[in-house]
Amino acid sequence: MKKLIISMFLIGLSLMGLSIDIYGGYNYVFTPDSTISSFFDVSVDIPLNENDNTQFGLSLNLLSITTDVDSFFFSLTTYGKYNTKTSSGIFSVFGKGGAVFPIDFSFSSVGYMVFAGIRYYFNQFFVGFSYEVIYLYNDLKLDVIPIQFGYNF
Repeated sequence: MKKLIISMFLIGLSLMGLSIDIYGGYNYVFTPDSTISSFFDVSVDIPLNENDNTQFGLSLNLLSITTDVDSFFFSLTTYGKYNTKTSSGIFSVFGKGGAVFPIDFSFSSVGYMVFAGIRYYFNQFFVGFSYEVIYLYNDLKLDVIPIQFGYNF
């Protein structure tokens, strides 16, 4: 049922004509003494405001972080992005931050994340590199280097 709801949400957004980014990535964790070495994520960036070369919006993320108790986390963040056009594409600098919580949500399980990085768009495809810090509800801190590949609708 969850897969159907997420699929319908993504299809509905794409039909509304918004310029959204859908992407996935591999995240390398380099926190000392961490039992988590890497994880994957799938994300959707939905712009709320676009002016000149800037964009502000919401980002929804599904993170495959496996802990002792949980195996998937969801995050709801806001993002800001500045675009610079080049001769072969668009170079973007962006940042985002917000809440991270396990799929079985409870208010006592909310953590947060902060994210800063760059993306390069060529045609509708893009690749991104960044630095991310995630604090999970169980006082687990993850220093992460995500590598993202995505598509802009």
